[in-house]
Amino acid sequence: MTLSNLADFDALQLLLLLAQGKRTGVLRVQRPDALFRCWLEEGRVRRVSLQHLRGGLSDRDLEGADALVALLREPSGHFQFDEGVRGSYRPLNSPFDVVAYAALRELPAPELPFPGPARITDAERLARLPLSLHEHQVLDRIAAQVPLSELADDPEAAAVAARLARLGLLRQRRLRTARLLVEVTHEVAGVVLVDAMIVDRWQQDLKRLPQFVGVRDDGGKSYRFPLRGHPEVGALIYIPPDVLTKTRLQVGESVLVKPL
Repeated sequence: MTLSNLADFDALQLLLLLAQGKRTGVLRVQRPDALFRCWLEEGRVRRVSLQHLRGGLSDRDLEGADALVALLREPSGHFQFDEGVRGSYRPLNSPFDVVAYAALRELPAPELPFPGPARITDAERLARLPLSLHEHQVLDRIAAQVPLSELADDPEAAAVAARLARLGLLRQRRLRTARLLVEVTHEVAGVVLVDAMIVDRWQQDLKRLPQFVGVRDDGGKSYRFPLRGHPEVGALIYIPPDVLTKTRLQVGESVLVKPL
């Protein structure tokens, strides 16, 4: 069987793919100095081991999350997955996510993948993780649509979000963007008016009332304005003169508008 080079793959994503596909077999990663093996049974981890080799003999073994940590620290070698192979198992029968999250805790935190609000992709997978009280509190902030960029002020909270994203349990929440026509208004100063129904939809997406909007013209120039909802505005964005004169926007121009 032809071996594949692990350098061409993301080792963690490869194992996640096998586990989520409910595969049974053993993934072997052979390096000159070590042999990594992960036995799966219908996607659940039965054993993870890494044997450090010296002179062709086993020097010492790592098991469980420690073995996975060692692989992720040095994701190199050649691998193959032997379908259907079963081995002698240690007492382990766990979702792969549990082992992977334990390993990620021991590694430097990944970078946050995006700055905006996130959504949970799989509540069942998330529920299987043995999270601490602090990690649950971070999840509450994520569920409240706090942007990940705000979590960056707390390195521990940012690390939790980054680990969950690394497991594919967080994805960027795509907010609805409205295409509106610029119109001038003298009813207000310092804020722009957007139809209350649009603002309500944004509030449902964000789980909070947006206070600002981003406006981008067709030339790619972007602006940030304080926002107020207003009934029966329709497909217009009303901008008062004191705000409009500080931009290149023109009355009747079509712009893209999204909540911030």
